[in-house]
Amino acid sequence: MQIGSLQVKNTKNLLSPDTRICALIYAPAKFGKTKFASSLDAFTRKRRNKPTLIIASEAAEGGGTMTLNDQEVDYVMPTSWNEMETLLASLATDEHYGGVILDNVTDYASRIVKPHVLSFPSKERVAGPRVIGVLQRSDYQVMGECVRTQLNRLVNLTNENTQAKYRKDLIVTALQKEKNDESGNLIGIVPDLPGSLAEAVTAMFNSVLSLNVKNSVVKQPDGSTTRVPGRVLISAADGMRRTDDRTGIFKSFHERLITDSSGNPIGINEIFDAYAPKMGESPKP
Repeated sequence: MQIGSLQVKNTKNLLSPDTRICALIYAPAKFGKTKFASSLDAFTRKRRNKPTLIIASEAAEGGGTMTLNDQEVDYVMPTSWNEMETLLASLATDEHYGGVILDNVTDYASRIVKPHVLSFPSKERVAGPRVIGVLQRSDYQVMGECVRTQLNRLVNLTNENTQAKYRKDLIVTALQKEKNDESGNLIGIVPDLPGSLAEAVTAMFNSVLSLNVKNSVVKQPDGSTTRVPGRVLISAADGMRRTDDRTGIFKSFHERLITDSSGNPIGINEIFDAYAPKMGESPKP
C-alpha cells in the first residue's frame, strides 16, 4: 500500500530475525564497556556468519582494545576525519563484516573530530587559545554536528538505508558525565559528548544502555565464600540516566549481572538467546 509516493509500513513488522542491534553503551572508564561490546563479534559470527570490526579511538596502544588481548577481534585506528570518512564509505558497501563497534565516541570526538573543527576559522573575535587546542563557544556546536553526522552514517548501516547484504549490527560506547543544576545538584547522567549532543544522541539509538559495578559473594564447595567482581547491565530509565531499550532485547537483563559466578563476562549471545523467540527465531546452537 502507498500513500502519495511513500510506502506504508506497519510497526508489527519492525522486529524480525533480520533486525540489527543499534546500541549506545555509556559508563565511567574501566566499567567493562569494551569487553561487553566486544561480545558483538561472537554474536555476528554466530548469527551472520561474519566477524565484527572495532573502530578503536583511544590514545593507548591498540586504541583501547588491550583488554581484548585474549580474543581475536579485528580493529582499525583512524587518526583523522578524512580517514574516518573513507572508512565509513567502505563499510557502506562491505560484505565481510557483520558488525561494527565504535569504542569510544567520547575519545573519537576529542581525538578525531576536534582537530577537524579547529581547522576552520574561528567565529569569535578573540581566538588565541584555539592555537593550543582550546575550543571556543561556537566550536562546540560545530563539533557536535560533525560527530552527529558520522554517527548517523554508522546508524544507517543498521537499517533499510543500507542494502540488506551490507547491513551491520552496531554498538557505540561512550564515557559518561554528570549534569548539575545551578545549585550544584545532580540532575542527570548523560554520555560525555559536546554541547547538546550529550542528550540528543540517545534518540539516535534503539538501545541506550549503561553498566555498573556490583560485587557478589559466591559460596565455594568447601563452605567458604569468595567476593567476585561483576558488572550489571542497565537498560531502563532510572531517573538519572538516559537509558532505555525500544526493542526489548536487553530489558530481560535489566539490572542483572552480566558476569557469571566466576567473574567471566556474559555476552550479547546469551542475552539475545533469551529474547530470540519473541522475534520469531529459535535460539541458535
